[in-house]
Amino acid sequence: MTILRFTVPTIPVSQPRARATAIGGHARVYEPATVKDSFGQRQPHPIATFKATVKQSAQAILCDRPPFDGPVAVHLVFRVPRPPSMVWKRRPMPRAAHVNQKPGDIDNLAKAVLDALNGITWEDDRAVWLALIQKVVCAADEGPCVEITIGFGIEEAMGVLSDLALALRKVLPVPQLLPFENARAT
Repeated sequence: MTILRFTVPTIPVSQPRARATAIGGHARVYEPATVKDSFGQRQPHPIATFKATVKQSAQAILCDRPPFDGPVAVHLVFRVPRPPSMVWKRRPMPRAAHVNQKPGDIDNLAKAVLDALNGITWEDDRAVWLALIQKVVCAADEGPCVEITIGFGIEEAMGVLSDLALALRKVLPVPQLLPFENARAT
């Protein structure tokens, strides 16, 4: 097994900022475990549920294999829910580039997934030397999820990179270049 592909069927949640407090004159940095809901009740933070779901999906695929020790490449596609402003009745609703502010920055989304896979897929996320991250709005017939592709080793990582290049060629328009003789020197 050198390339692993799986999908986590959940709404992507970005890693929150670390909080700091002073206890006994010493600074302490922590990650919030709970948040208050609209009724003032404490609820588990959504990041804890998201990370648990990612861990369960990875463990189900890996079947108790030990974490990989070596270079790893990761391709993450975050399919986020379609905002109400992008829902139409009479027009097709294909996948689109994500332009909304929610559910978070792309780097914080990736950090949540990479941290969740620590100790399961790899020993530590320092082993990731190539990360390709996309955030797209779901098409009309899709649900929100995280598509994860992991290449174990340098050759497999290059395979992940070539798969992404082929996928991008289908999605992104090719820029039109001017012939050399028509271009002006500035």
